[in-house]
Amino acid sequence: MTYADKLLNQAILMVLENTSQDELEKVCPIDGEALGWYFWLPGIAGPYELILQKWHKYADLEETTFLLKYYPAPGEAIFADFSCAEQIVRLSSCFEDQLLEDELKELPAPLFEEAVDLRYLGIPRLQSRSFFEENLFLIGTITIFMNKDELIKSALETQTSYFQYSENGLLAAKESELVELTGNDDFDRKVKGLDACHPFYDFLINTLFASVFLRAVKSEFYSTTGVISYRMKKEGYQNEYMNEVRQVELCNYYKEGIKV
Repeated sequence: MTYADKLLNQAILMVLENTSQDELEKVCPIDGEALGWYFWLPGIAGPYELILQKWHKYADLEETTFLLKYYPAPGEAIFADFSCAEQIVRLSSCFEDQLLEDELKELPAPLFEEAVDLRYLGIPRLQSRSFFEENLFLIGTITIFMNKDELIKSALETQTSYFQYSENGLLAAKESELVELTGNDDFDRKVKGLDACHPFYDFLINTLFASVFLRAVKSEFYSTTGVISYRMKKEGYQNEYMNEVRQVELCNYYKEGIKV
């Protein structure tokens, strides 16, 4: 167990015990993963996924990075901004929006019993998620820096927009006809990463961390040239730096005089 694991689990339990659904509707751990959760936040149609990507330890300093994903509900506006592949996967049987009776019987005892009724709503089936590419539904990363069991810094990294172009477009078969999903050299993905991440990161620092009496003493915002992705006909993906989008990092410090 990492220090970040201990901190987040403690904070989640405190939030569940002491807050109403005005701050957190539901939370449950991700089955089959050592460190990861699904969160349902008030006013947000789909669930967020926070899952461990990597962690390093340097002497007493521990750096833990999580992937932040968002699974949009098909009816919300942001759904159309995700790539055609993401939309198709989200609408497929890879996702379960209703709990089946036989699945209810097979569910292991959850970490939080009150989350059972929404455990699989809008999230990937356990059998399917292992085949997902890491970048599928990705909107940013969150890194937590700890000195032993003391929180030093948290950092959100994302882009103002994640633009992905398709060189030769995308076609799909529908009733023996080909339907154009994306035109040549047209957008295939245009997710506003910073806007999508903000509700969860605000919840992390203002609700989760605050529940264990951790308050940021300083915040910093960094912005650099962002990356646009091109899906090429023969060469896979190519990335290009463009000032049209910005790579951003929002840092919060929790100890005076300490920076990492």
